[in-house]
Amino acid sequence: MNYKRFLSVLLIFLSLVINAQEYLYPVASITRGATPYLYFIHQKSLHNLELLQWDPETKVLSKALSSLPVIAGLRVLPDNSGFSFFDKAGHINVKFFNKRSPKVLEIYEPMHGIEMLEWIDAQHFYCYAHCNPHGYDTIAVFEGDVNGYCRKIAGGLGYDCLYPQKIGSKLFYIERWKEEGGGYSYYLMSMDYPEISRNCTSFNTTNNFDERVAAFIKNKEQGIIGTSIASGESQQLIACGSQPCRFLHMVSHREGFFVRHTETVDTLAHSMLFSYHHIQQNVDETWSMAQLFAFDIPMGLITGENDERLYESLLPLLPFHVGLDIYYTTLQVRAKMALPSGRTARGLGIFRYNLENKTTIPVSTINSTVNFPEELKKNVSTLAVLPEGSEFLTSELEGSCFAPFAFANKIFYGKVLQSSKEANDLLSGMSLNEYGDITYQAPYSKD
Repeated sequence: MNYKRFLSVLLIFLSLVINAQEYLYPVASITRGATPYLYFIHQKSLHNLELLQWDPETKVLSKALSSLPVIAGLRVLPDNSGFSFFDKAGHINVKFFNKRSPKVLEIYEPMHGIEMLEWIDAQHFYCYAHCNPHGYDTIAVFEGDVNGYCRKIAGGLGYDCLYPQKIGSKLFYIERWKEEGGGYSYYLMSMDYPEISRNCTSFNTTNNFDERVAAFIKNKEQGIIGTSIASGESQQLIACGSQPCRFLHMVSHREGFFVRHTETVDTLAHSMLFSYHHIQQNVDETWSMAQLFAFDIPMGLITGENDERLYESLLPLLPFHVGLDIYYTTLQVRAKMALPSGRTARGLGIFRYNLENKTTIPVSTINSTVNFPEELKKNVSTLAVLPEGSEFLTSELEGSCFAPFAFANKIFYGKVLQSSKEANDLLSGMSLNEYGDITYQAPYSKD
């Protein structure tokens, strides 16, 4: 056995039990050659995350990156040639599989605080980020490329453009306006996406340097990034009111989804209630929206500065689409109440909502239910995810599963490691093969 390899593998192995609470959850699948791999983020502490690659055939779990302590927002390049992620400093890194180290994209001011990057092709992406035209901080939509070139696509003074989604030749996004009396108003918007700039050069090249510096300074003074701002007019599709709209997800140019929550957030509360909404274009070309379901998330997972919080906050907890099914994570009961079995009802569970028949069912590895006495049911506030009179469901997943992800015709999920017992449960699914590699049976639903 190669002992140097054995020691490096052992460090991964031991790190799973050193901290009191850790997370291991799937974030992406990438096919390399003929082999599909599933990628996991292992959060060992709030500021110590690593990316792991899992081979479903050999069951080998190995590090996908060796040198970076924090990664977030992983996105796969459309041609499977690599992936991008944000490091701790918020820089965009691109890891091409044919290169040894990730490439840091050198994107300069006045764009900063880049969020929610999506790839158009292996060279171009779009995102939303902060900028400061004329000294006012706003959030706009930008297009960029792997050479560090960028230009503003949508945005202006007095409002923010959030959560862009490019579908064909159309760009959809959430527009947020600050009201004079306080608070915000939210609108679903669309516009024609401008032609992608494909003749971009790196800012660091010396070709036509003086001319490009002069243009850069002039554009900066005018609040312009890159060579131009798209002049296409935007169209308001839906006035969504004052309740925050987040994480727009368009599945076609006629249909999409987004998350909402209350205007005020009580950070001292034990949990936070979100709702998931369906938006679609009607036959008469107007747009409508409707709430599908609610999901409740422990506040400690998405706020705070201790190791209980997920570094990616709400991202791993967002609903996941598989055809007409939507898988989502929620607290199964909204009150801390002991079950007859002695277990608590505060566990996270995975549910499946079907768009066609508009029904919700729990997803579990053990189909078992617990019937509550009538007097106990009166004291428990249930989410509007199960039909009236439904039994309360518990399962092997309770308190330990989140981040559902479709891979190899199964629904895999992440695990919350809250105690040494759960850590041992995870380790029991691992072993060392004859080559000194960790093998792991990633958990998945049997439904």
